[in-house]
Amino acid sequence: MTIPRIVTTPIPGPMGAPAAVTPRRVSADVLAAVLPGPGRDRLASGEVLVVTTGQQPGLFTGPLYTIYKALSAAALARCLEAERKIPVVPVFWVAGDDHDLAEANHASVLNTAGEVVPIVLRERPPDAQLLPLYREPCGPEIGAALQSLRAALPDTEFKNDVLAWLEAAYRPDTNLADACAEALNRLLGARGIAVFRAHDRAAKRAAAPWLLRALDVTLPDGLSPVLVEGSAGRDRLRSGGGRRRLRHPAQRRAFHS
Repeated sequence: MTIPRIVTTPIPGPMGAPAAVTPRRVSADVLAAVLPGPGRDRLASGEVLVVTTGQQPGLFTGPLYTIYKALSAAALARCLEAERKIPVVPVFWVAGDDHDLAEANHASVLNTAGEVVPIVLRERPPDAQLLPLYREPCGPEIGAALQSLRAALPDTEFKNDVLAWLEAAYRPDTNLADACAEALNRLLGARGIAVFRAHDRAAKRAAAPWLLRALDVTLPDGLSPVLVEGSAGRDRLRSGGGRRRLRHPAQRRAFHS
């Protein structure tokens, strides 16, 4: 078996001093979309700066780099706070509006033999609706996925705690986005990382001014960067003739009905 070599990521040239920014209070709508924990408490405590990162939801929190990104944001926040002498809070976005189930429905672990074991929740049919992940239930399939994880993991002093952590978040009655957010919050909340549910209604209210401005943007493919969610899933808007309309006729019919 070939052992991969880990190398440092090169940074081209000196980074320079971070730009000066002014701490601000976090709006009530943003706070409403953050899961409870020390990070949320600090966001609500007064004027702060934040360091943000994020990732789409995934089965059992998804790729390991998801955790690394959150921990890197926390490390950078600590450095900036010590340098600037003002509160700096790491915030991790869980992008639950993402509709790519093929990237979120699986996880891979190493078994006792050091072999990669893929675990898949379920597949989405090619003609299925493009539902955002916050509308994709974990469902009864999550029980089988957890059993596969239990069977694959080596017996160590950590195994039972890891399984208990994931079982508490990934339940049949929740969805992939909220399950991932809950798991990350249970794992990282004590480190001061605020877990932000970007698919929360309150988050949408906070983002409304930027979404309205984005409606006036047309990308090179002729489509807007704004996606509209209807009963048939998500679709992008097409501009033309002074009007904006959904790209696919079937989506238009479902949306207007």
